[in-house]
Amino acid sequence: MNKVKTTHKEAPKKTSSKTRKPNVFTKLSDKLKDVFSGNILIEGLEPSNLKFMLFITGLMVFYIGYGYNVDKTIKQKAKAEEDAAELHSELQSAKELYNQYSLQSRVAEELEITGLKESIDPPITIFITPQKEQNK
Repeated sequence: MNKVKTTHKEAPKKTSSKTRKPNVFTKLSDKLKDVFSGNILIEGLEPSNLKFMLFITGLMVFYIGYGYNVDKTIKQKAKAEEDAAELHSELQSAKELYNQYSLQSRVAEELEITGLKESIDPPITIFITPQKEQNK
C-alpha cells in the first residue's frame, strides 16, 4: 500500500495582546480603565497604584490651581478695560474743555479784564535793506 504523505501548511500564529510586551501606553490605558471602572477601589491601594494615584492627584491640584489663575487674570483684564474706558472718557472731557477755553473770543474776553485789548489794525511789516559795506 502506497501511502501518500500530505503536508499541511500551518497557519501563522497570531500574537495576542496578552503575549505582547506591554509598553507605556498600554500600562497607562489599563490603569485608566481600572480607575474609571472602579476596580482600583476594590483591589485596594497597591504600591504600583499608589504612584499613579499620586500622579492623578497632582494633575487635579494643578488643574484647579490653573483654573483659579485664569479666573484671576480674566478679572484683572476686565478691570483694566473698565479703567481704560473711564480714562478715555476723562480725556474726551478734558479736550472739550480745552477747545472751549482756547477759542479766540473766549481768550479776548479773559484778557479784556486785565486791560489788554485785541489789536484791530493788522501788523506792520518792516523791511530792512542790506547796506553796502563801506571800505575803510
